[in-house]
Amino acid sequence: MSASRKSGKKPGVYLLLGPENGQKQEFIDQLTKKIASESGEKPEEYRYYPFKLEFLDVVSTLRNTSLFAAHRIVFLNQVHDVKNKTDCEILSEYCKRPVSDATLIMLSDLYQIDKRLDSVVPKEQKRVFWELFENQKQSWISNYFRSAGITITAEAVDLLLEHVENNTQELKQVCERLALFLKDEKTISEDLVEDLVYHSREENVFTLFDRIAQGSFSSSLEILQNLRHSGATDPSQLLGGLLWQFRRLLTVRRMIDARYSLDDAYRKLKIRGKKNQRVYAVACDVYTAGQLERIFTLFSEYETQLRSNSGNMQDIYLKLFLYDVVLKKGTTAIIATPDY
Repeated sequence: MSASRKSGKKPGVYLLLGPENGQKQEFIDQLTKKIASESGEKPEEYRYYPFKLEFLDVVSTLRNTSLFAAHRIVFLNQVHDVKNKTDCEILSEYCKRPVSDATLIMLSDLYQIDKRLDSVVPKEQKRVFWELFENQKQSWISNYFRSAGITITAEAVDLLLEHVENNTQELKQVCERLALFLKDEKTISEDLVEDLVYHSREENVFTLFDRIAQGSFSSSLEILQNLRHSGATDPSQLLGGLLWQFRRLLTVRRMIDARYSLDDAYRKLKIRGKKNQRVYAVACDVYTAGQLERIFTLFSEYETQLRSNSGNMQDIYLKLFLYDVVLKKGTTAIIATPDY
């Protein structure tokens, strides 16, 4: 235990809301550095998710002094899922009287949580990290590469934004990969972005959608397993990424049925890149509008199952989701609980 520990009143509870996880992480990093500076050593960190969580254990972690650090930071993720009356009461009572040597940081990608929790966090300790506007994200990408002495075309920026989650944390990770992928070139083109998304060795939600679009269950399952083993993708985020692409696919399919051309659909939806366009063209041959509409109903059902389960059960439900989409084309009416 450090002999340089310092005392001092620190805000004990923070509520950080909104989908802009890049700026949110910057705030957390600054707060962690400040706590480390004031306490004289790096704080211990604990991370919790609401599913099957004993909230008395969270409060115990916060209230019990550690033998190994002067300060503890407890992260409670997906706090919007905390809705049980007893759980809310336990948390809110702690928030009213937090200890001085621990910090509780409640996190959500949404903009609102249960009022019983929101009301007990002081206004000055709440932050909402709003999603950037489209022009702000475009400027962010251009400025990132400009600072590295790299030029990126406007078309490449637009294509990149099609394949990235709407936050600067994800943007930074993809831009870093793209800069490494660039090698000796100094200009990033639309083709280069497409090569990174579809031809790099790293699997992602877009390569998964590519295999689903082809109607290949075995390839889809293989990519899903690789993604889950890597631990790089949250199940709910994975489903959200697929939902966005299926929503666009359904619009394309309906336009084709209404006698519009594929080029008309691509222009309307701003689907760029030859490879990307081929994915949607192939998918229109594999799935009908009716099948896509049925698949749409599955997303909310499976999202509920993913949020209500964890670990191996989430993997099982993701595999069932692929089965229902790729092989059954959305004909499964009700999700049966797996008998494992």
